[in-house]
Order: sequence, then C-alpha cells, then structure tokens
Amino acid sequence: MNRDALLALLESAIAQVNAGLPPEKKIPPGPGTALTGAESELDSLTLTTLFFEVEARVNAESDRTVDLFSAPFLLEPDTSMTIRGLADWLSAEVNA
Repeated sequence: MNRDALLALLESAIAQVNAGLPPEKKIPPGPGTALTGAESELDSLTLTTLFFEVEARVNAESDRTVDLFSAPFLLEPDTSMTIRGLADWLSAEVNA
C-alpha cells in the first residue's frame, strides 16, 4: 500500500471512530493532527479505538500484520505522531 492509500485508510478509520464520539471528542481528520505526544488532544480510549480500527483495516487490505500497540513511537512518551507520520510509518511497515 502506498502512502496516499494509507492516508485515505486513516481518514476512513477516523470517520468511523468519530461517528461514535460526541462533537467535542472528535478527531480532526487533517494530516497534521497529532495523535500522540504533548500536542495530542486524544484521550487514551479514543486513541486505542482508532488504533484497533486502523490495525483491522491495514491487516485486511494488505498481506502484512501490523501491530500499532508495539510501535516504537508509543514507547517514547514525548514523541509526537501525526496522521501523516502514522501513514509514513505504516507504509514502511507494510512495504518492508
């Protein structure tokens, strides 16, 4: 999967997660939105729900298994990961 396909997948996953959230908790869908780190406004439940949704979609649409919960960027509490950055990371994982 290329980066553009992964960005589209992330946008779709965000829309799915946002459908179940109140307006004040919705994830802004732009590529610069911070998902992790100090700039992120997501609570842990929303991030976990999003990651489960993304994993399921990537695993279904590619021949690779992706595990976001063991990703290096989650182990570094000060690391900020944006939607664009996640698409880049996923692209490297899926196309490795």
